[in-house]
Amino acid sequence: EILKGTTNHIIYEPIVLEEVVKDIKYDLAEMIHGKDVRIVYNFTQSPELYSSKVYIHSIFYNLISNSLKYRKDEGVCHISINAMKSDEAVTLFFSDNGMGIDMDLHKDKVFGLYKQFHSTVNGKGMGLFMVKAQVEMLKGEIDIHSEVNKGTDFVIRLPAACSI
Repeated sequence: EILKGTTNHIIYEPIVLEEVVKDIKYDLAEMIHGKDVRIVYNFTQSPELYSSKVYIHSIFYNLISNSLKYRKDEGVCHISINAMKSDEAVTLFFSDNGMGIDMDLHKDKVFGLYKQFHSTVNGKGMGLFMVKAQVEMLKGEIDIHSEVNKGTDFVIRLPAACSI
């Protein structure tokens, strides 16, 4: 516990990404149980981050739970999470094969507060707003690519200072 860094009241500490995913799978067990869900991840290039455990957990939780909420009715719900490290950044890739979002219609609203894009799913429209806000608090960037009935990809770049 010696020398945990703080910047702007954000506590930075070592985070094992695999543990974050395992915790969230446990937290979301009710949403996953009895469903055909595959969550695969590869963190071999960047197994750990030095960042805010609270923010990273929240970002992962919101993206994974959205993938579960907005999965297609038929077939396997496939969620893939990967991390890559370079000199400049740690890049996290989240991908699913769910309902997707019509980016022609909603590109400017995707990360807006109280925005929802599927009336068939209960939600508050706060998840992606929170994800973007937390990524930006960590001095990172987030991009989205999505196609209706094909799925959604998120790319999150965090400064290299976040890598271990």
